[in-house]
Amino acid sequence: MILYKTGMYGQDFFDKKFYRQKFDYKYAQEELVRLFQKKFTLESLALVIVEKVASLVRVKTAGVVFSNDSKKAWDGKMFCYNNRDSKLFNLNMEQKYFESIKGFKGTFSINYLPAVSKEFLESNGFLNIVPIKVNERLLGALFIGEKLSETPLKGDDFEFLSAIVTSTSIAVENAFLYEELTKRERMKRELEIAHNIQVASLPQNVPVVPGLDIFATSIPALEVGGDFYDFLNGTGNGLTIVMGDVSGKGTSAALYMSKVQGIFQTLHEFNLSPVKLMTRANHLLYKHIDSKSYITAIGANFDTLNKTLSFARAGHLPLYYYNHNIKEIRKIQPNGMGLGLSERNIFDYSIEEIKIEYSTGDIFLFVSDGVLEALNRAGEQYGESKLLELIKINSGFDTKKIVNDILESVKLFTSDTSQYDDITVVAVKSV
Repeated sequence: MILYKTGMYGQDFFDKKFYRQKFDYKYAQEELVRLFQKKFTLESLALVIVEKVASLVRVKTAGVVFSNDSKKAWDGKMFCYNNRDSKLFNLNMEQKYFESIKGFKGTFSINYLPAVSKEFLESNGFLNIVPIKVNERLLGALFIGEKLSETPLKGDDFEFLSAIVTSTSIAVENAFLYEELTKRERMKRELEIAHNIQVASLPQNVPVVPGLDIFATSIPALEVGGDFYDFLNGTGNGLTIVMGDVSGKGTSAALYMSKVQGIFQTLHEFNLSPVKLMTRANHLLYKHIDSKSYITAIGANFDTLNKTLSFARAGHLPLYYYNHNIKEIRKIQPNGMGLGLSERNIFDYSIEEIKIEYSTGDIFLFVSDGVLEALNRAGEQYGESKLLELIKINSGFDTKKIVNDILESVKLFTSDTSQYDDITVVAVKSV
């Protein structure tokens, strides 16, 4: 009995000394399954996997790499754990090394890989690979180094690794979904912030100008849009209005919109006429705008002292002018191409400025193409005729009612279809 006890003690001592003691893999597997039920980011999941596998299987090094194969996502990062130093570290792995794993099932030796892949893994201390798959879709791979005892992997080791990878595959897929949801939520919050900033950049109040009744609104099709309008001043004897529409929709259009709006605000400090405002803006934008983008814009200066309007158009929709005395609507459409499309000499030659004398009761309406090109379910456009009819019907009312009736008419026309483009309307009435 003494010899037996001594032998058992000695065996236990040497097993611990040379990392040969048996481990309860079944208990460890149950523990890991419970652990994997938590929400993980890909990085935190990777760190848990490599540390647990290295400790439980008692290997010198363990590593894991993930790839969302359905989206060809690849960042080349392998998360590793050195069991001897209890140290986490990362390796950069080329996609071609990962691609060479695709045809394998179950745990296999690196000796079956192409020479370059084998050399990379062997140089970093890995001897075996366990693909992480879901429905034949490769989500990643677990890399196993030499055992601390420097003995080959045994049947129970392979069985444990196989069971762990099965549980891991579900956790990896959940981690991808979690990261995607987190990313979407973050983008949603950022878009909400961008929306609030854009709304704040538009005039919060219309200026009070004696002799003019003014109302304006802008509704982006997405969280942020490319339409803008601005009142560059609002004094006792004048008002300058600019309106623009950046090609495209969404974030890129919104960024250009902010840039153009800032340019107009800066240039107006030089007390420029509408045509000069457009030519100077084009000169600045042409050098600093993507060749695939452009901006249409209009500028209008009201001189309330002399009751005149100076108007220039850079490729935008015309100005709709309702003459109260003759009860007719004119389209004011001077020549002009979009901002950022051509160099100074071509643009300056193409654009012109028109001057109009107006009287009490006259109405000026500025709109973006989101009004005229609004689509109903049949694919028909709202069009110009409905807009002109509304102006005539509401000519006796204030500009707030005119604008709101236009928006309501467009909404009824499009019914339950999604808003196709940004909608901006500015109305000015001489009173």
